[in-house]
Amino acid sequence: MRPVEWLRPPRLVLTLFIALMVLCALALGWLARQVFVQDRAVEAQRRQEQLENAADRAAAAMERTLVNDHVDVTVTLGGELSTTPTSRLAYVPTEPASAPALPDAIAKAEAFEYSAHDLGRAAETYMRLAENGPPRLRAEALVRLARVLRRQKRWSDALQTYGSLQKLGDVPVAGIPAGLIAAAGRCAVLGEMADYEAARRESAALFAHLTEGRWNLTKAVLETYLDELKALSPDLPLPADWNERMALAEAAHWAFAQPASTGIEGLLMDGQPVSISWERHGGAWKARLTGPSSWRALWTRLERESGAALEVTDSAGQVVHGKPLAGTLSVIRTAALTGLPWSLTTTMPGGAARSEPWTTRRRLLIAGILVFALLVCSGSWLIVRALNREFAVAQLQSDFVAAVSHEFRTPLTSIRQLTEMLARGRMPNEQHKQRAYELMLGESDRLRRLVDALLDLRRMQARQYEFRSEKLEAAEWSRAVAEEFQGTVRESGYLVEFRAPDEPLPIRGDREALGGALWNLLDNAVKYSPAAKQVEVSVSSRNGRVEVQVRDYGSGIAKEDLKHVFARFYRGANARRDGAGGTGIGLATVKEIVEAHGGTVLVRSEVGSGSEFTMVLPCDES
Repeated sequence: MRPVEWLRPPRLVLTLFIALMVLCALALGWLARQVFVQDRAVEAQRRQEQLENAADRAAAAMERTLVNDHVDVTVTLGGELSTTPTSRLAYVPTEPASAPALPDAIAKAEAFEYSAHDLGRAAETYMRLAENGPPRLRAEALVRLARVLRRQKRWSDALQTYGSLQKLGDVPVAGIPAGLIAAAGRCAVLGEMADYEAARRESAALFAHLTEGRWNLTKAVLETYLDELKALSPDLPLPADWNERMALAEAAHWAFAQPASTGIEGLLMDGQPVSISWERHGGAWKARLTGPSSWRALWTRLERESGAALEVTDSAGQVVHGKPLAGTLSVIRTAALTGLPWSLTTTMPGGAARSEPWTTRRRLLIAGILVFALLVCSGSWLIVRALNREFAVAQLQSDFVAAVSHEFRTPLTSIRQLTEMLARGRMPNEQHKQRAYELMLGESDRLRRLVDALLDLRRMQARQYEFRSEKLEAAEWSRAVAEEFQGTVRESGYLVEFRAPDEPLPIRGDREALGGALWNLLDNAVKYSPAAKQVEVSVSSRNGRVEVQVRDYGSGIAKEDLKHVFARFYRGANARRDGAGGTGIGLATVKEIVEAHGGTVLVRSEVGSGSEFTMVLPCDES
């Protein structure tokens, strides 16, 4: 049969249909490939965002740890040390101030002891000096008297002398507290008397006092006494936190010796991570230290919560925590950028970084293609619907990223400009500097609120947000929020009118969360009412429920947008047309908060006539 005869109806229709199906299959295959490529790109972007968030959370958590979990150390000009909490350093980071010269009477007695070798006259001289005079002279005399008595093997008198010396407590003798010298001397005398049981008992007590930080001692003095006690009782145990206290002391000792008047550093002390920031001011050296247990617990928790591997490195590139991973995705937060003691690298483990070849969404798409091959009409409908949904999701993600980027860009630009002006000395006077600091604080609070809003919405939708329930009076609570909001928009010419009945309207809920929801409604009312600068807030009761209503006379909401107004990241046509700021999460957050309190949110609006949002909450009858 010739081709011309073959291409006659109805074979022509069949041929055209087959050709059309082939073209549709090719077109569908090409479109499916583009969707797969886009899906992989979106997946890679999502994982990158997860790592960015994990890195930011880790940096924020480390900053909170530096502020909330630390040891404050102060060394005065005279060498006196104080720590908060107390006894967290194993030894002091600085040598004590040099002691004044000894009196001539002490020197004369020492001449009897060493030059004339007349221990009896030396003992008599020391004894007379120990009977009266200032505490330091008495302490110096008692130390030497006990030494002479030990040389004379007068053990009982030596013990009695050390007892008198111990009563002088922290009076320094050659920079060492008299009480410590007395306790160590008693241990030595008991050992010389062969009273080993008593020597071990007192050695254990002294060892405990030394390791619990009863005296502020230098490293050399502390190690000398500990070694002596270990020689008497080798089995004396160190406290469980001794390594951490030693690491903190080593870090303080290192920082105290630095020439810089201020600084912040992350150190490894015998393999223990310690952070320290210090400054010298008014003759005092002050430092803030955070120890190994806090850092290791924090890093382990962050890895467990985020699912990402965390690598912490110091300024020399030495790994403090974690180990380098060969993951395909990683995010770095340098110490110079964050102001932290260490640089952070978050990495998605190699297995998690690779996208799964067959996700549920891709299986559905392949199923749609197969259905299309069997049933043209239903298959086409399913594929178009799936593609539209995918494109809508991609567009929604793109719009959200663009909106969030815009919201971040403005405060970041302001902070950078102000920081640059301050860094380069372009502020003419202190008043301008103070104003710059206030602006930077306000912009950083704006960034924090945006991040908190995103995180709170996620926790609310995951049912992980913990609301603090308390009994509230609806009129009092809403009036306070309205008055506070009025103070922020008064300069812009807006007026917030408040109405409430005289009778009490009790509700139960989280004051901060409900206040944030009402503030969000007020902020939207102002944002979309550029011309009509009047906002009304009213509180009423109906059918056993409390209604908190916010009314504006702005541009209103289009009818087609009303059903999506509480969806995440959705921004109506009027908002996009007028260029109003926002990320599209405000009303979604309001809905989550109100529904978590057992209520609902209602909306009525007409284009050009304004909008009315009502939070309906149950009354508290208890």
